[in-house]
Amino acid sequence: MKLCSTCKIQKHSNEFSKDKTKNDGLQSICCNCRKQYRDRNKEAKAIYDKQYHTINKEKNAEYHKKWNIANKEKIAEQKLEYRTRTKGQRAEWSRQYRKSNKEQMAAKSAKRRAYKLNQTPDDANPEKIMELYKEARELEKSTGIKYHVDHIIPLSKGGLHHEDNLQVITATENLRKGAKTK
Repeated sequence: MKLCSTCKIQKHSNEFSKDKTKNDGLQSICCNCRKQYRDRNKEAKAIYDKQYHTINKEKNAEYHKKWNIANKEKIAEQKLEYRTRTKGQRAEWSRQYRKSNKEQMAAKSAKRRAYKLNQTPDDANPEKIMELYKEARELEKSTGIKYHVDHIIPLSKGGLHHEDNLQVITATENLRKGAKTK
């Protein structure tokens, strides 16, 4: 049993947070009083935190940089564990997002189609472009590996949607490449 210094009520020790600096290893204020205090002073705390982070920006950045260097293996393990644990969940989240945001997904798709049309020159041969997409599908069926039709120079970098600027590559390579030229 311990006496809370704020509400002056004798409470069980599990109602206090830990504090290594205290003799008994517990804070002097109970969890309930601390929560009430935080709720009453939420705005003042937010202002204080913002000022503190602004003043100590370089110090915090240096600390995090050192911590990241010292804990590289731990960070890599955590990232790997997260990716493997959440792989199926992320796919499900993505499906749910697309399902619940159909208008946004349609707008995004329409924007890309329009962009592609604007980047398609008059001399582009639609039959040859379709052949590349068919080739990608056939390769996928025969090998079991997913293939994409990639813009060698990405549309976002001024490349054209033209058969001379298209290539069939594995999906992994295409996603790794992103909007880079190489």
